[in-house]
Amino acid sequence: MRKLFNKRASIIFIIILIIIVGLILSSVFLSKLLPFFGTMRKNSTIPEYGINNESLMQTKSTEENAQYKTQTTYYETGLKLIKKGNANIEVEKGKFYETLNKVILLANQFSGSLINSQVYEEDEKNSGYLTFMIPSKNFNDFVNKLNEIGKMKNLSISTQDVSEEYFDLEGRIKILESQRTLLLSWLEKAKEIKDLLSIRTELQNIETEIERIKGRMNYINYHSEYSEISIMITEKEEVVPFWKKSEILKRVIEGLIFALKSIINSIIFMIIFLAFILPWAFLTYLFYFLIKKYLLKKK
Repeated sequence: MRKLFNKRASIIFIIILIIIVGLILSSVFLSKLLPFFGTMRKNSTIPEYGINNESLMQTKSTEENAQYKTQTTYYETGLKLIKKGNANIEVEKGKFYETLNKVILLANQFSGSLINSQVYEEDEKNSGYLTFMIPSKNFNDFVNKLNEIGKMKNLSISTQDVSEEYFDLEGRIKILESQRTLLLSWLEKAKEIKDLLSIRTELQNIETEIERIKGRMNYINYHSEYSEISIMITEKEEVVPFWKKSEILKRVIEGLIFALKSIINSIIFMIIFLAFILPWAFLTYLFYFLIKKYLLKKK
């Protein structure tokens, strides 16, 4: 009985040993085969139904590294700020165009560009506004000099920080360019028409998005380097006397002024007339006196 038990135990032990060795060998074999199948899957041309988004995400790790490098480079260059200003200058009546030319010359001194201008004339009063793009480095100096041209009634300056948006756009465009490169490689290997059409459609969408992002980045770059300012120039309003506000009183006073002017003009005319006639009257009287004296003496 004991011999039979020992024989069964040895058989069970051998079976367990064989199973363990088999598991070890199979794991080693599978570990060598899996990379091969993984490589075969990566080298497959096009999924059966269009583009597989999971395949596009295979490049995500390299894109994240590129995004990190972009972030490091970006923060070394500085902030992206968009600055805008509005100013209102009041000048004496009759000095509108003189002030207008002074503002334009001042903008030229600071390398600014005139992008818009409008001039109005209403009730014998001139007004208008000018819009300039001034280099951001010269913006504050330009505003300070603007105070010397005329009376600054209003001045408002707003600053928008678009640094985060610009950084996000840079990262986004890197990802889109990587996807475009991957799609172009797929396009070279595609054989079926439906795959070609699907890839071309996706490429067009990516190209459109890249152009849109580049346009926004160019806008941010330009408005970070140049600040916009709009300047309104107005003439002072004339102070209207109280008597001009009432039409009846205005006519009465205007009539009195006209009568007074007429009297003054008459007096001036009489003075001029007397100044002209008196010398001739004096000469006539002198001639008459001499003739009379001569006749009396002869008689």
